[in-house]
Amino acid sequence: MPASSPAARARRRADAGASPEARAARSTNANDYQHVPRPVAAMPKAFPDRASTGWHSHRRAQLLFSLTGAMAVDTTDRRWLIPPRRALWVPPGLPHSVTMRGRVDMRTLYVEPGSGVDLPSSCVALEITPLAQELIIRATEAPLLYEEHSIDGLVMRLLLAEVARLPTLPLWLPLPRRAALAQLCEALLTAPDIGAAAAPLAQSLGISERSFARWFISETGLTFGQWKQRACVLAALDRLSAGAAVARVALDLGYDSPSAFTAMFRKTLGISPRELGRAKPRTPIVAHG
Repeated sequence: MPASSPAARARRRADAGASPEARAARSTNANDYQHVPRPVAAMPKAFPDRASTGWHSHRRAQLLFSLTGAMAVDTTDRRWLIPPRRALWVPPGLPHSVTMRGRVDMRTLYVEPGSGVDLPSSCVALEITPLAQELIIRATEAPLLYEEHSIDGLVMRLLLAEVARLPTLPLWLPLPRRAALAQLCEALLTAPDIGAAAAPLAQSLGISERSFARWFISETGLTFGQWKQRACVLAALDRLSAGAAVARVALDLGYDSPSAFTAMFRKTLGISPRELGRAKPRTPIVAHG
């Protein structure tokens, strides 16, 4: 039917006059979830590889969780890499941009400010427990305007309580503000190498190795050695989530052996590279494309 037909115009008028909660019931637009009269509004949405949200912020706090695919998230001073079945908590009003690594089957919770006294106050990556994963999936299966004193309301309250106790993960890298150092770090993120030496990098910037070390700590809060190790962890998460072999990833990142890489990975994240993808999520009832 042509877009200019009377029926099409009537549908557009009805959509424009619909309440926020009515629009959200059939929407994958985050803006439609910001004023739903419930503490939690859950949105399922799928994204293709390399899709990007662009820079934006939300009135509500946000929990970004992916069943499949990884998410690279930029905030004003950090870059986050969130692998499948982990999550990122984004506080209200924080500008951020999300880029998909692989096909991402995302589940997003929009949480009304003040809904849980112990919820994080800053941006943090979270280890998702099996209970939290099931509750997140269950939240997206509940009606948007769920009865708050029903089993769905209980699920939402339990979900917020579980989020408040989740352990955090170091899945971020601080990004320097100094332009020359920021450009160098972007190049290192493109091709991270655990064997990268500070001396030639300092020389490329026209400064001494001592000044380079001072710059790094003052701009990022990490030594260069700590920063490049974290960069290697994030790169490894990205590649392992895409199905790359542990030995291949270890070699590409400059480690002498897969065992040396595995030891570093376990020390940083508390799990081995092979354990990263071991748990498989159940198939959710609701699946939006």
